[in-house]
Amino acid sequence: MPIIPPVVFTDSQLQAFYTRIHLPSRHRHSIASPDLGFTLTSPTKSLELLAAIIRHTLATVPFENLALHYSPHHTVSISPSFLFNKIVSSNPETCHRGGYCMENNNLVLTVLRTLGFDVYPVGAKINESVSSDDRTVPYDQLKYGGWSHMVNLVTLPLENGGEGTFLCDVGFGAGGPSRPMFVEEGSIVSNMPGKGGAREASEGAQLVRLTREKVTQTTRGRGAGNEMWVFARMVEGGDFRPFYAFTEQEFFPEDFAIMNHSTSTSRTSWFTFAVVCLRKILDEKEQEVVGEIALFDRGVKKRMYGETVETREFKTEDDRTTREASAVSSPNTSNSFKFSLEDETFSDFTIHYGDRSQKVHKHMLYTRSGYFQKLFTSGFKESTANEIRLHEEDTDLVTLLLKHDRGLMYCSWCRKMSTDADFDGCVVGFRGTGPFK
Repeated sequence: MPIIPPVVFTDSQLQAFYTRIHLPSRHRHSIASPDLGFTLTSPTKSLELLAAIIRHTLATVPFENLALHYSPHHTVSISPSFLFNKIVSSNPETCHRGGYCMENNNLVLTVLRTLGFDVYPVGAKINESVSSDDRTVPYDQLKYGGWSHMVNLVTLPLENGGEGTFLCDVGFGAGGPSRPMFVEEGSIVSNMPGKGGAREASEGAQLVRLTREKVTQTTRGRGAGNEMWVFARMVEGGDFRPFYAFTEQEFFPEDFAIMNHSTSTSRTSWFTFAVVCLRKILDEKEQEVVGEIALFDRGVKKRMYGETVETREFKTEDDRTTREASAVSSPNTSNSFKFSLEDETFSDFTIHYGDRSQKVHKHMLYTRSGYFQKLFTSGFKESTANEIRLHEEDTDLVTLLLKHDRGLMYCSWCRKMSTDADFDGCVVGFRGTGPFK
C-alpha cells in the first residue's frame, strides 16, 4: 500500500498562520524549534498547544459560506494552498475570511501536520436534530444525512504512558466542540460556560458528550448498523441530542473532493441557499470560548455565557453586504464581527433592453454552471464588465439562461430560482421568461 506524503506548509506560512489567529508568542513554535519535539512528546504541553491552536482559530477564522453567495465563481476549493491564500493571505493582519468545515478543518490539518502532530481527517454525518427544534422524535429514531462533514483526529501522549485520540473540529459552527475532546465512551465536558462562568447546564452552560453508538439507518433489521462516535449536545430539558457521527477510518483528498462538490452545489444543501458567518468569542485571558457571534441569513445574534446579549435584523440585501461592516459592534476587536469580500463582487452592472434599464448586483446571480456563467458575463453581442446591452438577437440566450432546467439563477436574498413560479418579483429584477417582461 503506497504511503502518500502529507501536504505541509513552509515555516514562513506557519508563522503567518500564527499571526492570523493571534496565537500567543509562547505557542509560536517554528518547524526547526529545538523545543518542538519535547512539546509534542509531553502530555501536558502537546495538549496545551493543540488547544490553543483550536480555540484561537475558532475565535478568528469564521465558519462561513460567503464564497457561494458573494463571489464571481460561487465555488469552494479545499486545496491547502488555496485555503492559505484565502484565509491567511499575504497580509494576515487584515484578513477576515474563513470557510466551512472542509476549508477550516483542512487548513488546521495542514498546520498540525507541519508541526509534526499525529493527525488524520475523517468524515462525519450530520444528524437531523441540528436543524430541527422537534424534541418529540426519540433519540434512537433521529436520522443522519450522508457524508458531508470533516473533522480531525489527533493522537497525543497521555499521562499514563499510553496514547489517546482527541476530536478537533473548527468547522461546525454553533454548538461544535470548542476544544480538543478526548475520544472516550461517555465523555462529557463543558463546551461553553453559562452565567458567571457556571459549568452546570441549569445555569446556561453548554455541555457536550461523546458516545459509541450504532447509526440507526439500516436495512438489516434491529441490532444492525455501523458503529460510530456520536458528538451530542445537551439541549433544554437536560436531554442530549446527536449533532453528528464520525468514523475512525481515514478519509483522503479524493473523498473530500466528492463531499465538497455535493455540499457546495446541491440544492438540498443549505449552504447553497442560506448565508452564514459565525465566530467564537474568547474570555479576557483568551483561555476559553465563552460566546459566539453569528450571522445567519437575515440577522445577527451575539451570545455570551449562555445568554443572547445583542441581535440585529437585516432589512435589505445591501444592509447585509455593507463592505467590511461590523454587524454587531464591540469596543473589543475580538468581540466584533467583521468580514470583507472582494471589491469586484459588490460592483453593480446594468442591463439595458430597449428604452429600459435595470441595475443588478453581480453577487445576487447564483449560476450553477460555469459555462452559462461565462455566457452570462461575456456571451452577449454588446457587453462590458459592468454593463450589458441586450439586442433582439440576445433574446434566445436570455431565455435559455433564465429557463435552464437546472435552475440556473438563484437570488440568495429572495431564495428564489429562475425556474420558480414566484420568481416574478424577485429583487434581482428579472421578470417571466426574460428581463423586464
